[in-house]
Amino acid sequence: MISINSNIAAMRLQRIFGESSAKLGISFERLSSGQRINRASDDAAGLAVADQLRVQSRLYSGASRNVNDAISAINIASSTLGDQTLILERMLELAEQSANGSYSSTQRLAMMKEYRQLSLEFGRLGDSTKFNGLSLLLGGRGSNLSRLTIQTGITGSTDSTIGVSLGDSGTLSGYIREGYAYGSGIAPAGFSEYTESSMYSINGSRLARFTVRDAYGAEKDIMIALEYSNGTYTAAVFQNVGDTGVLGGLYQDGSSLIGNDPTKWVRIANQSAEFTVSNGTGKVNGSGFARVSYSFDSNKDGSYESNGSLTLDLRGLTFYAPPSLGMFENSTGSNSGVSNIDFTGVETTARALDAITVINNRLVALQQLNGQFGATQSRLEQALAVVSASREVTKAAESLIRDADIAAETARLTAQQILQQMGSNVMRRAARLPELALELLRPPER
Repeated sequence: MISINSNIAAMRLQRIFGESSAKLGISFERLSSGQRINRASDDAAGLAVADQLRVQSRLYSGASRNVNDAISAINIASSTLGDQTLILERMLELAEQSANGSYSSTQRLAMMKEYRQLSLEFGRLGDSTKFNGLSLLLGGRGSNLSRLTIQTGITGSTDSTIGVSLGDSGTLSGYIREGYAYGSGIAPAGFSEYTESSMYSINGSRLARFTVRDAYGAEKDIMIALEYSNGTYTAAVFQNVGDTGVLGGLYQDGSSLIGNDPTKWVRIANQSAEFTVSNGTGKVNGSGFARVSYSFDSNKDGSYESNGSLTLDLRGLTFYAPPSLGMFENSTGSNSGVSNIDFTGVETTARALDAITVINNRLVALQQLNGQFGATQSRLEQALAVVSASREVTKAAESLIRDADIAAETARLTAQQILQQMGSNVMRRAARLPELALELLRPPER
């Protein structure tokens, strides 16, 4: 039917042309964004699945970073343990040398200076080894973590975590045999003088020697003795008489100054910390801190006087066996279980022999801890491989749903462009259909 008021053919062509234009716009959108799904209406179900896969992929990326951080932390701890092992090997050499009877006390004192500095460096390395502010080699001491929990999966269950146990190799770490922390010969309070040999005779293997610096930066020696009485330990501090100033310069009765004899030691009164030991774990309870203030007066005439302070975290101390019936036995057995090097020395042949046993025990402990780190690192590396593969597979699955097939979209774009051109030409012709009515009204030619 030829109609003037309604061009149905043109209207139909406009609708088809509009649909073709919409499809062409979708192809342009997909090719410009690279995604098959640009809005929920493109594929609602596919978008939901793709979003879930995207979240999982990002979680796997986070898990990968977690595992890499854990591996880095273990590498740092393992490297420090290697340095500490070298220190112990040198200390063992010095102990072996000092145990030989051919050396004089003066020569052993020279060995002890190096031995003591190595012991301090051993503790400093353990105290200062950190990762992201977390101490790696003070595990379980005070508020420090004894175990790191690494999130290696993407769920909140325990199956998604791997635990890394942390050891303790800082200052005052290791085990002390309980028998060597008990005895009847406890050094009395006050300012009684002791020689170094008498101090070791009284305190045995519960006497540690530390090097500190005064306010002028001069190095001084401090002795720390563990005194035991009625279930409580006291950390008593001793100064060398040659360094004592006003604080350690008088007898208890205040009668006279102590002589300037560098071979003598004197206890600093009222500068000790009491602590108890857990029967179950053998670890120090309570605050466990020994805070000490002291004065030095090298010239004894007041011309060079300097103050100093020392804080020791005694919570690193762990006793080899739990106490029997709440009391520590006065055992005289071997040092087979002892591994605390801070309470060892090479001043005498007997102490050097004890040091050999203690250091060997500590070397075994470090080797076991380092082996544990190595095993955990191997496990983390396997977990990293699984996480990386899972992330790759998840990302690929998301890509299949979300990303556009460029080749198919290009072909579709070409087809839609051809249809657009054809539709445009046909619409021009359809628009002229009403002109046929004019042809019918035109008079016939003569």
